[in-house]
Formats: sequence, structure tokens, C-alpha cells
Amino acid sequence: MGQVRKVQVHRLILPESVDEQMLAMLARKQSEFDDYARDSDLANQASGAKDPSEESMAKVIVMEERKRLGIENRDDHMIAVEDEE
Repeated sequence: MGQVRKVQVHRLILPESVDEQMLAMLARKQSEFDDYARDSDLANQASGAKDPSEESMAKVIVMEERKRLGIENRDDHMIAVEDEE
């Protein structure tokens, strides 16, 4: 999290470990959420209440991090050049 460059992550899960218990709890909670809260009439009526896709969230996070670090994005530069013409 917070990485500008790509990283490789390995998940090591051992049998009969706390990892197994955590994954079981996560699956149980995900199932409960899906059963009771996934569909929302209110969210369906309000377009701003929709969850953004993971890809669009990642793009926003990377753009904000680039701004914070002062790294110029090539696409941003091209847009700025087109706007000046």
C-alpha cells in the first residue's frame, strides 16, 4: 500500500494456523455482508453512492501519490499541452 512501483506479494498460509482461522472468519463475514447488505435500494437510487471499481480507485490513488511526490504523469502532461494549444 502506498507503493508507486509494482511489488510482488506472497501469501504463506500454513495448515492449522491463525491464517486459516482469519480466512475462515473473513469468508463468514463476507457471506453475512453479501446476505444482508450487498444490495441496497438507497444506493441503487443515488448514483453517487455506488462503490467505485478497484481499478478506478487505484488510478486515483496513484495520481494523488504522484502529485504528492511531485512526479509528473506523462498523460497529465499531454493533456496540459493539448489544453494550451
